[in-house]
Amino acid sequence: MSDDIRKRFEFPNSLIQSQAVGHLIAAVLKENGFSEKIHQSTNQTPALNLLWEKCCSDNVVVRTACCEGLVALVAQDHAEFSYVLNGILNLIPSTRNTHGLIKAIMHLLQMQALKEGQGGEKNIQSIYTIRNHPHPLITVLEHRPDCWPVFLQQLTAFFQQCPERLEVSCIQIMAPFLWYLYCEPSQLQEYAKLRLALLKVLLQPQVLCDKDQPSILEQQILQLCCDIVPCLQVKDLIQTTEAMMFIEEVCLSLLRHPVFWKIQLTQMSLQLLCVSEVSLKITGECSSSIHLLEHSVELLKEDFPVELVIIGIALLLLQTPASQQKPILNLALKLLSVTEDQKIPKSSLLLVMPILQILSSTALEDCISVDEEGPSRQQLALNLLEMIQQECYRDDHQKLSYKLVCPVTSMYGTIFTAWRILEVMTDSSAASDWLASVESLLPITAVIPAPAFLLLAHLLVEDKGQNLHQILKVTTELAQADSSQVPNLIPVLMFKLGRPLEPILYNDILYTLPKLGVHKVCIGQILRIIQLLGTTPRLRAVTLRLLTSLWEKQDRVYPELQRFMAVSDVPSLSVGKEVQWEKLIAKAASIRDICKQRPYQHGADMLAAISQVLNECTKPDQATPAALVLQGLHALCQAEVVCIRSTWNALSPKLSCDTRPLILKTLSELFSLVPSLTVNTTEYENFKVQVLSFLWTHTQNKDPIVANAAYRSLANFSAGEHTILHLPEKIRPEIPIPEELDDDEDVEDVDLSVPGSCYLKLLSLTPPLVLPALEEFFTSLVKQEMVNMPRGIYHSALKGGARSDQGKTVAGIPNFILKMYETNKQPGLKPGLAGGMLFCYDVSMYQSKDGKPLNRLMASRGRSFKQTSLALVHEVHIQLSEWHRAIFLPQAWLAYMNRAYHAILQGRLGELELQLKHGKEEPEEVQYKKSTAWLWVRDMLTDEITKAAAKESPVVKGNALLALSSLAVVVSRHEASLSSDSDGLLEVQPNFLSMKEWVSMVLDTLLVIVDSHYQPRGQLLSWFYYKSYSGENTASAIARSAAATALSLLVPVFIISCKEKVEEILNMLTARLPGKPSADESQAVQIHMGLALGMFLSRLCEEKLSDISGQEMNLLLMKSLDALENCCFDTSLEYNTGCILGVGLVLSLMSHSSQMQSRVHVAALLRKLSAHVDDSGSQSRTFQEVLAYTLSCVCTSAFSAGIIEATEAEDVMNKLRLLVENSQQTSGFALALGNIVHGLSVCGHGKAEDLGSKLLPAWIRIVLTEGTPTMLCLAALHGMVALVGSEGDVMQLKSEAIQTSHFQGRLNEVIRTLTQVISVSGVIGLQSNAVWLLGHLHLSTLSSSQSRASVPTDYSYLPESSFIGAAIGFFITGGKKGPESVPPSLLKVVMKPIATVGESYQYPPVNWAALLSPLMRLNFGEEIQQLCLEIMVTQAQSSQNAAALLGLWVTPPLIHSLSLNTKRYLLISAPLWIKHISDEQILGFVENLMVAVFKAASPLGSPELCPSALHGLSQAMKLPSPAHHLWSLLSEATGKIFDLLPNKIRRKDLELYISIAKCLLEMTDDDANRIAQVTKSNIEKAAFVKLYLVSQGRFPLVNLTDMLSVAVQHREKEVLAWMILHSLYQARIVSHANTGVLKRMEWLLELMGYIRNVAYQSTSFHNTALDKALDFFLLIFATAVVAWADHTAPLLLGLSASWLPWHQENGPAGPVPSFLGRSPMHRVTLQEVLTLLPNSMALLLQKEPWKEQTQKFIDWLFSIMESPKEALSAQSRDLLKATLLSLRVLPEFKKKAVWTRAYGW
Repeated sequence: MSDDIRKRFEFPNSLIQSQAVGHLIAAVLKENGFSEKIHQSTNQTPALNLLWEKCCSDNVVVRTACCEGLVALVAQDHAEFSYVLNGILNLIPSTRNTHGLIKAIMHLLQMQALKEGQGGEKNIQSIYTIRNHPHPLITVLEHRPDCWPVFLQQLTAFFQQCPERLEVSCIQIMAPFLWYLYCEPSQLQEYAKLRLALLKVLLQPQVLCDKDQPSILEQQILQLCCDIVPCLQVKDLIQTTEAMMFIEEVCLSLLRHPVFWKIQLTQMSLQLLCVSEVSLKITGECSSSIHLLEHSVELLKEDFPVELVIIGIALLLLQTPASQQKPILNLALKLLSVTEDQKIPKSSLLLVMPILQILSSTALEDCISVDEEGPSRQQLALNLLEMIQQECYRDDHQKLSYKLVCPVTSMYGTIFTAWRILEVMTDSSAASDWLASVESLLPITAVIPAPAFLLLAHLLVEDKGQNLHQILKVTTELAQADSSQVPNLIPVLMFKLGRPLEPILYNDILYTLPKLGVHKVCIGQILRIIQLLGTTPRLRAVTLRLLTSLWEKQDRVYPELQRFMAVSDVPSLSVGKEVQWEKLIAKAASIRDICKQRPYQHGADMLAAISQVLNECTKPDQATPAALVLQGLHALCQAEVVCIRSTWNALSPKLSCDTRPLILKTLSELFSLVPSLTVNTTEYENFKVQVLSFLWTHTQNKDPIVANAAYRSLANFSAGEHTILHLPEKIRPEIPIPEELDDDEDVEDVDLSVPGSCYLKLLSLTPPLVLPALEEFFTSLVKQEMVNMPRGIYHSALKGGARSDQGKTVAGIPNFILKMYETNKQPGLKPGLAGGMLFCYDVSMYQSKDGKPLNRLMASRGRSFKQTSLALVHEVHIQLSEWHRAIFLPQAWLAYMNRAYHAILQGRLGELELQLKHGKEEPEEVQYKKSTAWLWVRDMLTDEITKAAAKESPVVKGNALLALSSLAVVVSRHEASLSSDSDGLLEVQPNFLSMKEWVSMVLDTLLVIVDSHYQPRGQLLSWFYYKSYSGENTASAIARSAAATALSLLVPVFIISCKEKVEEILNMLTARLPGKPSADESQAVQIHMGLALGMFLSRLCEEKLSDISGQEMNLLLMKSLDALENCCFDTSLEYNTGCILGVGLVLSLMSHSSQMQSRVHVAALLRKLSAHVDDSGSQSRTFQEVLAYTLSCVCTSAFSAGIIEATEAEDVMNKLRLLVENSQQTSGFALALGNIVHGLSVCGHGKAEDLGSKLLPAWIRIVLTEGTPTMLCLAALHGMVALVGSEGDVMQLKSEAIQTSHFQGRLNEVIRTLTQVISVSGVIGLQSNAVWLLGHLHLSTLSSSQSRASVPTDYSYLPESSFIGAAIGFFITGGKKGPESVPPSLLKVVMKPIATVGESYQYPPVNWAALLSPLMRLNFGEEIQQLCLEIMVTQAQSSQNAAALLGLWVTPPLIHSLSLNTKRYLLISAPLWIKHISDEQILGFVENLMVAVFKAASPLGSPELCPSALHGLSQAMKLPSPAHHLWSLLSEATGKIFDLLPNKIRRKDLELYISIAKCLLEMTDDDANRIAQVTKSNIEKAAFVKLYLVSQGRFPLVNLTDMLSVAVQHREKEVLAWMILHSLYQARIVSHANTGVLKRMEWLLELMGYIRNVAYQSTSFHNTALDKALDFFLLIFATAVVAWADHTAPLLLGLSASWLPWHQENGPAGPVPSFLGRSPMHRVTLQEVLTLLPNSMALLLQKEPWKEQTQKFIDWLFSIMESPKEALSAQSRDLLKATLLSLRVLPEFKKKAVWTRAYGW
C-alpha cells in the first residue's frame, strides 16, 4: 500500500496528492490500531515513517497536507502532543522545507493554548521557558535562523487569526519566544529582521476595536512589550537603534488609548527619555523620541512626569548637537505650558544653563545650520527663558504616582535622584549642606557629573543671597576640578547679574568670572565678557581689576591687560572725578598685583607706570594709589628685580619728606626688606643706618598706623643694629664714655648697644593702639636673643658661677689668704686661716693658646682641691658659742664644695684624657670613665671625708657633715644640668649607687644624728653614728648641731626629688626647740636647733615652696614658724637665741613675698622685735647681740620690700646706733649697725648713707690706731665688714647701688684695712677673726648677685643688653607693685613675647614659680593669668619649679578661679605639660576639669570647653611612651567622657564624637572595644565612633558586621545606615591597609553571606520582622556599592569626604534636623542610595578586582530574590531585579543560565 501512496504523491495533481495524504493517515491509524495513541515508543510502521518523510517533501501540497495530518492526529487524540511536537523539532534542523513543519508547530501551540488555558482562565505562561523546557519556536529559531520569513508569516497568521476566547492564552504561550527574541543579550543579527518585522505585526492597530480601550489581545501584547523594555540591550549602534524603534512603536501603540494606558505611558515616557540619551550619544539622533514625548505630554497632561523630564531634557540639551535642539526646546515649552494655573515647577530653573548655552552659541552655529521651518532655536530658547523668568512657580513639587522599577538605562536613577535632592534643597540649610559636601569631594574628583552642575546652576539662579557666597566658591572650585563645564557656567553668572540682588553680591559674581579661567579654551569667552563691561565708562575700573584677576590665572591675557591699562590712562571728559579716581586706584592695584604675581616676567614693565603714579599722586588725598604702587615696588625689591637701595635713592627726593600716613606706613613695610637683602658694601651699611633712623623716628609718629608699621619693620632687623642713639630722647640713656678713653681714640669704640631696660621704657611713650606692634618688636628681640643664647649659660646658671666684674682688690683676697696659710707658723692662727680658706680658696685655671684648658694642669688643680678639702675638714674651727659663724658656716661649705667638686671633676677628666693620650687605657674604657666621672668624684670625696671623720674630734665630724651635705647639693645640681643636656634621660650606671639612694643615705645619716629614734630606710654613713647599748645618741653636740644646720643646705634637693621629707624634718626640728619635751639636753644644741629650723624655713621661703605647694604644706610652714616665734618671744626660755636668729632669717626672706598676709606678718613681728630690744636690758649680752642683729636684718628686708616707711627704718637704725655708742666693744651691736646702715643705704635711704659715711672712717681709724683695745678693734672690724655688705646673703638684697664705683671704693678700703690687720697685728685672736671676716666678705661679695636657691630668682646673670633679663625684671616689679602701678596692658606687651617665643625655646634657668606666682594671684586680669600659664606650660619641660607651680593651678581649688579662656588653653595644651606634673595633680586636673565639663548637671559643666577637653585628651594620648599611671588616667577619662556624651548626636556636637574616636584610636583594640561597646542604650554614639575608626582604617571593616546585628533592632535604623554610608565612603578615600580595595571586597562578600543567612533564617533577631531586617541589610549593601563604585553618585548624593560639613547647623534647625542623620537631606540621601544601586553595581563590577567576583554577586542576587516570600518585601525584590538587569552589559550575564533566570524564565 505504501508504494501506491508514494505513486499518488508523485502524481502532479493536488487533489490526488491530498487524497493520498488522507489514505496515508488512515493507514497509520490502521497499522497502529485505533484504540492506542501513537507515542514515542510506538513501533514505527511504514505508513507512519512515510508520513514523517513526506512532511519534508519538496511538494508544497504534500508536505502541507502531511503536517496538517500530524496535527489532526493530535487533535483527534490519536497521537500524543509531545510525540508529534518533538518529531517535528527533530526534522527542523535537517529539512530543506520548513514551512509545513513550522505551521504545524503553530497549530499545535494554538491547540495547547486552548486546552491548557481553559478559555483564558488559567495562566499558561509557565508551560514553556527559554532554557530548561525551551519554547518550540526558540528551538526552531536557534537551529534554523534562516527560516525567519516563515516565522514571520506564521506568527502573523497566529496573532491575526487568534480566536477571541484564546487571545490571552495565545499571548501567554508565545511569551517565552518573544522574550527570547527581543531580550536575548547577544541580540544576534540573524534575528534582527524577524524582530523588526514581527514588532510591526504585534503592534499593528486592530481594525475593529473599542475607542475607549484596546482589545484583550492588544492589551496582552502591549503589556508584554512594556515588560520587555527594561531588558532591551543598548550597548552599540544596532542595539540602540532597535531599542529606540521598539520603544517608539510601543509608545505609539499606547498612545492610541492614553487614558487606558496612563500608567504605562508615564513609565514609557521615562524609558523613552532614558533611551534618548543613549541614542544621542551613539547615533547623534533623538528627535523622533522627543516628538513622541511631546505627543505624550499633550495626551497625559497633568499625569505626565514633568519635573523628571525637565531634568532629563536639561541634561540632554547640554550634550545635544544644534540640529537636535529644536525638538527638545519645543518639548520644554510644551511641558511648561500644560501646567495648571499657568504655574511652572521650580525645577524649570534647571533649564536656564542649557538655554543660556544655546543662546550664547547660536550666532556661530546658525552660520553652519540648514534653514528650517518654524521658529529658530534662538527664538525658542528666548521664549523658554521668558517663561522661566516670569517667576510664577508652583509652591509644591509634583507628586509621582508611579516610579520606574527597572529603567532601561542608568539615566533614570540620576534624574530621579537629582529631582529628590532638588526637592529638599528648597530649604537653604539643606542647600548649604549639599554645597559643603560637594566642596569636600572636589579635591578627589576628576570628572563632575552633569547633574551636579545642573543643580549648582539651579542654586545659583534661584538663590537670593543666603548661600550665594558659598555657591560662588563651589563654582570656582568645581571649575578647577573639571573645566569642561566652565563655558556653560559663565552665561549663568552673567544671567545672575541681571537679577535683583544686593550690590555687594554683584561684585562677588563679577569677581568669580576671572576665577573660572582655568583652561585656555575658556579664556576667550571670559575675556569678551570683561571687554564688554569695559565699554561702559563707569565700569572701566572694575574691568581692569577683572582683567588683572584673569591674568593671574592665565598669563596669555597680559597683552590685553597692558592694552586696557594704556586705554584707561587716556583722560575722558564724559566721566566725573569719582570715576577717574576709581580708575586710578584700579590701575595702581593692578600694578601692585602684576609686581607681586610675576615680578620676573613683567616687573620691569611696571617701573614706568609706578613712577608715573607716584609723580601724579602727591596730594594728601591721593595717598592710596601711591601706596598701592609702592606695595608693587615692595614685591619687586623682594624678588630682587630692582635694588632696594637704588630704588630709595631714586624715590627719596619725592618721598623722604612725605608726611602722608599711608605712604609712611608703606615705606616702613618696604624698609622691612632691608635686613633680608643685605649686601656687604659700605654704601648698603650706610643705607641701613639711614633706614633704621627713619623707622625709629616714625615709631613716635602720632598716627598709630605709621607707628605700628615702623615697629613691625624694626622687628625684622637684628637687635645688635639698634643703638641708644635711635631711642627717643626722653628715654635715651647717657652715652657711657670710659674714663680711660684717650682724646685721640675713635669715639666709635664707645658701646652704644641698647640696655634691655631701655626698651621697656618705650612702654611709657607708646599709645595703646601701637602696643600690638611694639609687642611684635619685643617678640623679635626675645627670639633673636634665644637664638643667640650661649649654650654654657644654662650650665653656669645652675652651677652658680662667680661674678666676673669684681675689682682687683676683691680678686686678690684668695691668693692673700692662701699665701698666709702656706707661710703661717703660728698654731693659734691656723683655725682662722682655715676658715678664710674655706670661704675663698680657689686655684686658677690655665689655658693653652687655643683657649682650651691644659689637661695636666687641670689634673694638678683637682689634686690640690682634694688635699685642701681634707685639710679644711680637719682645720676649720667650730665653736658652738659663735652664733655669727654658725649662720654662715653651712653656706661657706656649700660654696667651697661647689668649687672643689667641679675642680676635682675637671681634674679627673684631664687625667683620663692624659691616659688616653698616652695609650694607657682603651678609648671605650676611657669614654665610660668620663661619662661616670661625676659619680666617681662624688664617691671618692664621700670616702675620703667619711674616713677622715671616722676617729677624729667632734669638730672634724661636724665639718665632715657640712661638707657631705654641701656635696649632695652640688652633685644634685650637676645631675640636673646633665639631665637638661640629655633631655631628661640619664643612663643608670650599675657600678655606682644611684643619686637617689646616695642622697637618701646622706640625709638619713643627718636625721639619725639629729634624732636617735629616727628609723632610716636604707644604709647610713656608719662612721658618723654610734649608738650606745641603751639606744641613746652618742654623737657629739657639735655633730648634732652641724647635722641640724646642714639640713637647710639640702632644701633644693628636697624640693626637686623628695618633697615629702620636708614635713618630717620640720616636725623633727620643731620638736627639738627649747622648752619642748624632746629638746636636746645640750644647751648649745638647743640653740642650734632653733637656728636650724629658722635656716630651713628661710630656705623654703627662698625656694618659694608656698607658691608651688598645696594648702597642707603652707599650713605646716605657718605652724612651724609659729612654734619658732613662740620660742623666740618666750622670756621664760634661757637658750632661745638660736630661735631669735631663726626668726630673723625667715622674716628677712618672707619680706620678699607678694602675699599681703606675709607682708603684714613681717611688719607686726618687726615691731615686736623692736620692742623686745627695748626690754632686753636685763638679758645677757649675747642675747642682746643676737636680738639686735635679727632686728637689723628684718628691718632692712622690710624696708627694701616696701613693708615699712623710711621713718620707721630710721628709728630702728637710731636704736641700734645708740646700742653701739653705749657699748662700743660689743661686736654683735657693731655688726647689727653696719648691716642696717648698708641695707638701708643700698635701698636709697639717704640718712643711712650719711651715717655710713661717718661710721666707716671712724671704725677704720679705731682698727688702725695702735693700742686700741682688742675687743673694741674686733667690734670695729665686724661693723665695717657689715657696712660693705657681708651680711647681704641673709637678706638676699638686690640693688644696683652695690655696683657703683663709690661702693666699690668703700669695699676696697675695708679689704685693705683687713689685710693690714692680718699682716701687721700681733694679736692672734684679732688676726684670726680678721682672716675669717675677710673670707666671709669675699664670699658675700661674690654672691651678691647670686641666689642660693636651686635656680636663680632672676636673670641678673645675663648681660645688661639682655631684653629677656629686663622683661623678667619687669615681671618682678609687677609682682611686687601690683596692677595699680604696672598696668596689665603694658605687662601683657612684655609677657606675650616671652610666652610666644617660649613655645619654641627653653629659657635659661630661673625660678619661674617665684616670678609668676605673684602675677597669678594679684588682680592683673584673665589675659595676664593665661600668659603666665603659657610660660609655665612651655617651660615645664626644663623647669621643675614651673611644673610645680603649674601643678598647683591645674588642680582644685585654684583651677576653679581661672577664666573660661584660660581653662580652654590648659585643656588644649595638656599634651605639653601633663608628663611634667605629679600623678595626683594629673588626676585632679582630669577629674575636675577635663571630665567635669561634660557633666551637664554639674555647675562646672561647660559645653564650650568640651571640644578643647577632647582635643587635649586626644593629643595627650598620642604622647610617646607615657607612664603607666598617666595612660591609665587618660584611658579612664576617655571612658567616662564617652559615657557622658549623649547617645543622639547633635550636628553641632559632632566634633566631640570625632575627638573621642581619636582618643580611642590611640588605644588597643580591646580597650577601645570595651569603651565603645555597642548596646541598645548607646547605639548611635558607639556606632558613630566605631564607624569613624573603621573609616580611618583603625578598625577592620569586619567590626561593622558585629554592629549590624544590634543596629537592625534599633528603632531609627536609617540614622545608623546614613552614618554607615558616610563611613564606607570615607573608608574608600582614606589610604590604609584596612581600607584597601581587597579588604573592602572581602568584607562586602562576607556581608552578602551574612544577608543570605538572614534571608534563609539561619540568623534571626528578636523584636524585628524578617522582611524589615532584610530591607535594612540590603540598604547597607547598597550603601557599600554606591560608596565604592565611583565618585559620581556620592557627589550627587551629597556625601562628604569628611564629617566636617555636618559640623555646623545652618538655618532654622528644629529638634529633628539638628540631629545627625535626621534632616530631610540626610533621609533623601539614604533613600536615593537604593535608586542608584543598579547603576552603581554595574559600574563596580566593571572595575578591577571586583569584576573577578561578578559571578558571586549574580549568584547572591539570585539567592536573595529566590528566598522565601515572607523574607523579602516587594520593594526589595524589585530593587534586586533592577540590579540584576543593570548587569546585562556584563559578559557573565550573557550565559543563558544567568539571563533567563534574571528575566524570570
